[in-house]
Amino acid sequence: MGPDPSLLNGALALRATRLPIPAIESKSIVAEKPPNELEDAMGFWGGGCGTGLVGAMLCAVGSGDAAAQETLPAQDGVAQTTPITKGGSSDLGSGGGTLEAAAPTATGGEGQVQIYPRSFFDPYKPQNAEDMLRRVPGVAAILDTATAGATTQARGLGSGGDQILIGGRRLAAKNQIVQMLRRLSAASVERVELIRGTSEGIEVLSEGLIVNIVMVPGKSNSGGSGNLEANFRFGDQGYAALDGLLSYSGSFGQFSYTFGAERNAWTPIGLTPTGGTNDWSRRFRDEIYYYPDGSVQEKRPQRWSRSHNKAIYTTNLGYDWGGGDQIKFNALYQPLRVLEIDETPFIRYASNGSTGAMGDELHQRDNRAKLLDLGADFQKRLLGGSLNVILIRTRTEQDLTDVRNRQIGARYVEVGKSVSSQNKGEDIIRASYSRALNSGMDLTVGVEGAKNFLDQQLDTFFDTDGDDRLELIPFPESFADIREKRGEIFAIHSWKLTSELSMETSLNYEVSSISTNFSFVPQHTYRFFKPRLDVRYNLTPQDLFRFKVERTISQLDFQNFIPIYNPVDNRVDAGNAEIQPEKTWIFEAAYERRLLGDNGSIEVRLFYRDISDHISRGPFAISSGGRITSAPINIDKARHYGGEIKGAIRLDMIGLRDAQINARYVRQFSNVIDPFTSLNRKMKDPYDSEFNIGYRQDLTRLGMAFGANYIDTSGDQITSDVRNVEYFSRGPRVDAFVEKSLPAGFTVRFEAHNINRSPEYKSRDLFVDSQSEGTLLRREYYRERRERRYALKLRKSF
Repeated sequence: MGPDPSLLNGALALRATRLPIPAIESKSIVAEKPPNELEDAMGFWGGGCGTGLVGAMLCAVGSGDAAAQETLPAQDGVAQTTPITKGGSSDLGSGGGTLEAAAPTATGGEGQVQIYPRSFFDPYKPQNAEDMLRRVPGVAAILDTATAGATTQARGLGSGGDQILIGGRRLAAKNQIVQMLRRLSAASVERVELIRGTSEGIEVLSEGLIVNIVMVPGKSNSGGSGNLEANFRFGDQGYAALDGLLSYSGSFGQFSYTFGAERNAWTPIGLTPTGGTNDWSRRFRDEIYYYPDGSVQEKRPQRWSRSHNKAIYTTNLGYDWGGGDQIKFNALYQPLRVLEIDETPFIRYASNGSTGAMGDELHQRDNRAKLLDLGADFQKRLLGGSLNVILIRTRTEQDLTDVRNRQIGARYVEVGKSVSSQNKGEDIIRASYSRALNSGMDLTVGVEGAKNFLDQQLDTFFDTDGDDRLELIPFPESFADIREKRGEIFAIHSWKLTSELSMETSLNYEVSSISTNFSFVPQHTYRFFKPRLDVRYNLTPQDLFRFKVERTISQLDFQNFIPIYNPVDNRVDAGNAEIQPEKTWIFEAAYERRLLGDNGSIEVRLFYRDISDHISRGPFAISSGGRITSAPINIDKARHYGGEIKGAIRLDMIGLRDAQINARYVRQFSNVIDPFTSLNRKMKDPYDSEFNIGYRQDLTRLGMAFGANYIDTSGDQITSDVRNVEYFSRGPRVDAFVEKSLPAGFTVRFEAHNINRSPEYKSRDLFVDSQSEGTLLRREYYRERRERRYALKLRKSF
């Protein structure tokens, strides 16, 4: 059955009459959730640590007067807790200099740096910097989040969230920190510092821990160090591939360098509840369509395979003049090809149950992309303060071909085809100056400019004349050109009012303009104030309360501006070049308890987000055939709120030496008025709850380590469109690993992912005309299983 030409033309006609959002009524949608036999199969409960609110680096966690600070003796397996004060000597720089020299902005208060010296890590025989950080309580969750990737694109360079610094500086990039850690040999790391509380000169605003990796100063006499990794990856459904990496770091004099090359034949593993929805090589789906009366309309067992081939080349260069003056360059080049093929035999049934047509569908999706990420970071001591300039340039090229064909007996049908070529990029320059005002205060002021663009050429082919062959469908927006220019000024003021109470305020003012090559859409200019207030109170050296109020502006996804091919329904979905960014008021309160003896921490957090101009699909235009078409639109209001408990606890206290648990549980709620039905429903993405717990234990006498991770979500993700509403959920997943140190500096590691073959579920109601009209055409349901994946890794540092 070919697409409705009137619907197709209407979906592309951006000049068509816009539709008002239906009147809002106080009603509710109840999700029809498919059966999930694995739900609630495990009864873990966890708490949390590690992350918190923006500006937690300025919180005096365990602060107070210097005499009240707890200072632990240095010993193997326990971090040193070092109080730092203005002009102190806990050096954050890469060259072992003083705190004043490496990070000159004074906070005026007193805080703590937990120092994990080299002796802490030596018994574990780590290979690289990532191995080291995974032994530190609370840091594993930060790494997993960075590995999974952010759920939303950061606006500009940004400065919030948990930060991993190298030599007291953040990496001047948006895509490289995890790759960098895997390429830094453990031999080149002198120590790891966890910064909680006020720390002089760190401009980064953190919503939790700041993790600083201090490099061994000047390896020019001893040469450099490197990492070598060879991987054999395989699955239980026939997949097998080889890949690996090679990196080398060193320095001579004041110049330092790191080079790395990697071939990755495996889609990255999703290690957080919200990440990794495509981490598979083989998967299988049992899909069934039902008539409105519940009888079977079509059975569609599906087999899907993915081949993933990515190369990663990185370079990091630095030069340190001393006294806090330094410059760093980094580059990443990443060509990628992903080929997905799914084969779907199908059997159709008449409404009376008799067998109808039988056949096969073949769907192939070929994605070729290239990513280039360049960055530079310059820092200089100036007039008693510090000047910092960061430049970033990112470019992505992507060519995507999507083809779907069908064989019914001897009849060959070309169903649909899409060919797109897309280029997008971002240029950022950020300059800031930081200086202490007086005892207890410091000020950072700066400017940031950014340019974003997206170009797309989209050619689509449909069978519009019913001859089973495809014809090119021309439309005005087949070539799209989107441009954004943005400027921002900001000021950040930190004030230590008392030894227990500190406050941080900031104000950003942003002006941006967006233009397109669509002649009927004028250029838009936006102006936003983004205030922020962060208050921290140390009840005791181990008990911290944090409160935050902040207004944020989302980064616009230009994919919402342009038409895109929808392979599920074999149609082109219109874009909306008049979409506005979401504006969110964030209210958060948190309590953190640090356990004595460096045994970890537990945190409880409550959050409430009041969102205006929420982006979702909604009624957009009327086709020439009289049907409603949809596109991304702004909805006036949405809310997202809930609570989080997370913790990272070392189990030495109960006799399990070198063992730790990292756990996180989130319970959350959201609501928005559906623009198609005027009913109250949850937002699209948040699950009702998210839970993950990880266990790791090192057996240092045997040179071994093992661990496991369990992640689970409950509730559905809801996607609502003009003719369909769908509910997606998934079962829990279990991963595990074991590793062993070998002679000559080798380590062998075995990983098992998706041990329980976690299923995913989707139910979808498809309507004849629209949801609001309410006549059901069919109901679709599938249960999907992905293969178990394994990796055998041989690693060596040299």
